[in-house]
Amino acid sequence: MDIKDIYEVWDRFEKSSLSELKLSLSGDNLELKKAMEVVSIEERPIKVKSVCTAESDLVIQSEKKEEQDCKYKEVKAPFVGTFYRSSSPETKAFVSVGDIVKKGDILGIIEAMKIMNEIASPFTGKIVEIRAEDSKMIEYNQVLFVLEETDV
Repeated sequence: MDIKDIYEVWDRFEKSSLSELKLSLSGDNLELKKAMEVVSIEERPIKVKSVCTAESDLVIQSEKKEEQDCKYKEVKAPFVGTFYRSSSPETKAFVSVGDIVKKGDILGIIEAMKIMNEIASPFTGKIVEIRAEDSKMIEYNQVLFVLEETDV
């Protein structure tokens, strides 16, 4: 392989979407790697939505009364990615149904663009339901957890 051939391979490699290339021809070895660009994602707040609904025959006097009656809230995905219930396959899940969590406790992880993003509880409460499956893709705004908001 002469220098002209090397430049030709290099030029084509640079124009391609490949990140790494190993080439062996007649005893000559060529290895090319592109530097990977690190992209920072913007922190998005976790969306929390009340899941209580008022019956049509009931009249709620004030929004404050509705908030007191409604303690179940949804924790939604702030972005698309792969959801994980634990930090590795060998460790136990961060939370299970029935667990009491405090504001800021880690509920799960979403991997997006090779970055692990921890999902923290936005309030203190009890895990009522886990709707996201471990190691599965989740969509933006998908409900991950349902919590019963508590004071303790």
